[in-house]
Amino acid sequence: MLKLCSPSVLSAMAGITNGTHAARAAKSGAGMVTLGGFNFDKVTLNAARLLTARGRSEFVIDLEELPEYIERQILIAREGKALVSINIRVASSDGLLLAAKVAQRAADAIELNVHCRQQELLDLETGQALLKNQKKLCQWIVILKEHIDIPLIVKIRANIVDEIILVKKIVAAGADAIHVDAMKPGYPYADVDVIKRISNSVDTFLIGNNSIKDVHSAIQMLKAGANAFSIARAAMNNPEIVGQIGSAVMKDILSTS
Repeated sequence: MLKLCSPSVLSAMAGITNGTHAARAAKSGAGMVTLGGFNFDKVTLNAARLLTARGRSEFVIDLEELPEYIERQILIAREGKALVSINIRVASSDGLLLAAKVAQRAADAIELNVHCRQQELLDLETGQALLKNQKKLCQWIVILKEHIDIPLIVKIRANIVDEIILVKKIVAAGADAIHVDAMKPGYPYADVDVIKRISNSVDTFLIGNNSIKDVHSAIQMLKAGANAFSIARAAMNNPEIVGQIGSAVMKDILSTS
């Protein structure tokens, strides 16, 4: 089970959230920082190379160097009381096993990426594509749980499939927490109703993500039923905002309790 000192989480951002970036959020008072996403097999690594070729930020690290690199980044990120998680991209059982080994040895939690929607990853039937292959997704969760004793987080994207059915399957397979990008297509704000529906239907630790940029948006996510909220875009150039918003939210909660 996840136990955070603050409800604020630094989200993984490909090519951005390394140890140094995460340490700044951790020192500011974040409850958890997420490194990655990292590519744990040859095909996802090749997809990352294709993504960088068209201008996206990515962590492109050879598989032979990846375990040592991640362990080094985790050590850098260990500031304050924040837990350190790694976000993983895989398209094979070998990738799952490598990710489990690295996370078990060095991280406080592991986050399975069922979220990325870049075509290069969808072509590998990973990332967001797993939302529509729930049998495979649940098999991967079972494999990971057999090889780790740290919390397993599954990050999904909302408004793609029936979230209640999906989350119930994920939790039944053994996931310890669900991280939901509450994306609402065509809208510049989070779909907090989807967080509310999941919270009311499934007993799990729930992290709400999307458009968290200030205390108000964070509190709205918590009021919808999330146990924590994660910040991505607003933290790209200012990771300290994660702890700052977390501290302000906790003060607000204490003042109204």
